[in-house]
Amino acid sequence: MATPLNNRQNVGGRLKNSGDYNLSTKFSVEIAGRVVGSIISVDGLEHSHETVEYKDPEDMTTRYRPGNNKTTRIKITREWSNDTTFIDWYQTVVQGNTDRRTITVSLLSDSGQATMGLNFYNAYPETYAFPSFKSMGSAHAIESLTCVYENFDYKK
Repeated sequence: MATPLNNRQNVGGRLKNSGDYNLSTKFSVEIAGRVVGSIISVDGLEHSHETVEYKDPEDMTTRYRPGNNKTTRIKITREWSNDTTFIDWYQTVVQGNTDRRTITVSLLSDSGQATMGLNFYNAYPETYAFPSFKSMGSAHAIESLTCVYENFDYKK
């Protein structure tokens, strides 16, 4: 019987943590170098580029090449608290001051050390969502900030 390649013993030597895969539940978010707490989720981490079709006049084959880069929107959701980082940043844009910042999302090991992550450059808030209030529920009040970014890189 074949041994699975990704069992706990085989994976442990390749990763910086004690053997589990990098869990998507252990992460941190920094905005302009400041760690933002109570983050529940970070969505929209995608990047793509257009595909351009071209054909030489004497070539009967249609060819393709990468075109312009396209970024998506990053949505950061967190528990609403007395930390006003999201609303303060959003208010600067509402007042006409485009305050571009770097957003860093890092995966954390079991011990809390950053193992890898993504940096999103020249980001600014596009949408701020206030918490919904429901008297018959027991959920936490959450706020979200949707940001646009220009470029990214992968950090090891």
